[in-house]
Amino acid sequence: MKIGKLIVAVLLLVTLWTPLHSEQADGITHRRIRVVIDPGQGGRDPGAIGIDGVHEADINLAIGRLVFLKALTDPLIEIILTRSDDRFIAPIQRALFANEIRADLFVSIHGNGFYNPQAHGIETLIHTTAGQESYLLAATIQRHLIGSLGARDRGVRRQFLFIRRAQMPAVLVEVGFVSNPVEGRLLQTFAHQSQIATAILAGIREFATTHSHLLGSATATR
Repeated sequence: MKIGKLIVAVLLLVTLWTPLHSEQADGITHRRIRVVIDPGQGGRDPGAIGIDGVHEADINLAIGRLVFLKALTDPLIEIILTRSDDRFIAPIQRALFANEIRADLFVSIHGNGFYNPQAHGIETLIHTTAGQESYLLAATIQRHLIGSLGARDRGVRRQFLFIRRAQMPAVLVEVGFVSNPVEGRLLQTFAHQSQIATAILAGIREFATTHSHLLGSATATR
């Protein structure tokens, strides 16, 4: 709890001074790529209830906060969270928020759950009709997660999702099964959460640098 409260305090403080622009070697000030990180569930929606009674929402939030903190000094990426504490936000409102602030990318973080406790692994989801941009973002993040964690690769999958409302490349990352005895306990540890956050950020960074032409006009015109 103390660590959680400390992270909340840091999040509040850094929003007061984190620059929205960065100066690169060419001397020109560039706006960073704006990425909305969405820690799934929250408030009255705890999400999946996992091993030892852990709430998926708490794991989602912990990982989302770490992505935010790890990107604070990143000259390329500006992270904005849909929530930084335990509150309920309707899924569609999360996507609409990303549209309102003209984000370049949308990444929703979730834990998986299943009645069979043997189910395990990591997968990244995109909406059923998502285009090439979302697929490439999902595939890049998925590759970094599997490469870093060595988990079972459940691949990139298409589902009917709320992220369809996002007007930018959008993915939903399922970081592991809270219902699995091994993954469920790993997901509760700071070290594992930090490793996941680092991998997600690395995937975002690679996509943003390799496929910058797919980010649309938002970055250039904001």
